[in-house]
Amino acid sequence: MRFPRRLQLSLLLSVLATAWASPQLKFGSTTLSGQPISPAVEFFGGIPFAEPPLGQLRLRPPIFKPRLNVSTFDASDYGTSCPQPRLFGGDIPISEDCLTINVHRPIGTKLSDMLPVFFWTYHSDQLAALEWVQANIGFFGGDKRKVTATGESAGSILTSILYLNPEPFERLARGAIMQSGVANSIFVFKASRNELFWQKFVGNVPSCASLATSGSTLSCLRNASTDEISAAVLQSVVLEDLAANLNWMPAIDGKLVPDVPSRLFGKRRLANVPFITGTNLDEDMTDQDIRDYLVGITSDHKDSRKLEGIIDEALGLYPKDPKAGSPYGTGDECYELRSLLRQGVE
Repeated sequence: MRFPRRLQLSLLLSVLATAWASPQLKFGSTTLSGQPISPAVEFFGGIPFAEPPLGQLRLRPPIFKPRLNVSTFDASDYGTSCPQPRLFGGDIPISEDCLTINVHRPIGTKLSDMLPVFFWTYHSDQLAALEWVQANIGFFGGDKRKVTATGESAGSILTSILYLNPEPFERLARGAIMQSGVANSIFVFKASRNELFWQKFVGNVPSCASLATSGSTLSCLRNASTDEISAAVLQSVVLEDLAANLNWMPAIDGKLVPDVPSRLFGKRRLANVPFITGTNLDEDMTDQDIRDYLVGITSDHKDSRKLEGIIDEALGLYPKDPKAGSPYGTGDECYELRSLLRQGVE
């Protein structure tokens, strides 16, 4: 049977509309509405995994949020970004209310499929998010027993730090993949070491500046406005100084980070979870970046000349000649660009 051209077009549009209809699923008592992002993948995003860390919940461990208390939820877009510099431009909304999770799955996934879970993390609050996965990934057709935690750079470092606190991580994941970062990639000290940095941060919060050196700042900071906190965070980040920004890294708290990672590794006190680890090719760092970083992560040292000598010796093991295989395995072909080092641009 031959259909009229107008009817053919109508049937085609109907098929396309069906193929790209907004996916829905039942999440406890809530209906989530997502969106297809390709012919093979659908997306559910911006789902809170913890209570918003605002007001009296600011600067406290996240409060796990296992379910939503609404009948419907629009999960067709990403949540807001946490307060941070806009390194790559864009107009993504920024808010402290940023503890959300996103789920990508194959179109047509059924609850009975029990798919393995690739848990990608980009910064922190991982334990609460992993708890959410354990409680809820089954609604999406995932298998909570087959979770692999992974991340790159900061996400990799913080995934590695989870190994320092074995009990929860052994329960929450069966494996990990760490790209360009491990627990020893950063310096970890007691919080007191960063007291001067903390005082500078509090001093940048107008309503709390007078209390910056009081030793009692949390109550005031919990009552400060989001605008004040966000502005102070941005003022404390120095994009040109990698080592200075490491002041925001985790501190030894006796819980999540019980001790210096190297000491814990030496005592074999780490989670019994299989992992793959490595460094991505040609990370972008100059000689001076690496030098500053190594000085920054080194415990207090008395002989600075000896330390500089050790760093010089280490850098000397990696020749600056592109023919040695870096960057990108291009040999001596620089494509009309200046000679590139294996760490970045000279």
